[in-house]
Order: sequence, then C-alpha cells, then structure tokens
Amino acid sequence: MEKEEKVKQAQLLVINFVDIILEVLSKKWDENKLSLAQIRLLVVLKRRKTATIGDIATRLHIGQSAASSLVDGLVKKELLFRADDPEDRRKAIVTMTPGGENLTGKQKGSEKQLSKWLAGMDENKLDSTIETIQGFMERMSD
Repeated sequence: MEKEEKVKQAQLLVINFVDIILEVLSKKWDENKLSLAQIRLLVVLKRRKTATIGDIATRLHIGQSAASSLVDGLVKKELLFRADDPEDRRKAIVTMTPGGENLTGKQKGSEKQLSKWLAGMDENKLDSTIETIQGFMERMSD
C-alpha cells in the first residue's frame, strides 16, 4: 500500500474513532440536557481543574456575564462548584464537582472502562496504540 493510501486509511480510522467517542459522550450530554457552550466549559475545566470566570470567558471567547451565566447553569445541575476567591472576593473560582468529573470521563468508572478495553488488546497492538497516540499528541502540539 502506498503512503498516500495509508494516510487516507488512517484518516478514516481516526475520524471513525472520534465519531464513536463523540457518540458515547453525546449520550451522556443529552441525558444532562447540556448546551454546546456548557460542554465547551466542562472541557476547559477538565484540562485546567480550576478557573476564574474571567479565565473561562477568555478561553471560550465570550463575555464575563455570559461565562457567569454558563457557570450558574452548571452549578444548578451540580456539575460545577463556584466559590469566592479567598485572595480576591471580587473573583469566583470554578471547579468541577464529582458529577462534572464523571460526565467528562475524569472519574474512576471511565478509567476502568478504558483500562478494560486496552487490557483486551494484544501487547503488540497496545504498544502500537501508545506510539500512535504519542505521535498524534506531538503533532497536535506543534
């Protein structure tokens, strides 16, 4: 198989893989009646752990009042905590609740499922998977 054909095949596989992951996640998001903006906020917090309303507004390219409204909606759904910054009471610190972590796959249940899937792979395929994902991560950070 020519390299160009391999690239096309790999591209299709990656797209299908991402589609499967999004389908699994979208079921969780639908169950919680989350908007796309709320999902984007949860993704930001998954990577950052904590953020101020200003940080969230900057990351999502929205105003601070819109960011504050998004946070309030997720606090009502018990997916986020919002607390005053002890160093500056004008700022609010936002973190995920265990429910938010579970929804974004940050909890042990999701890790156990992923571990089960990976453990079912033959060792050579597992090595190849690790190498491939590391390669993607390196290329994506360029």
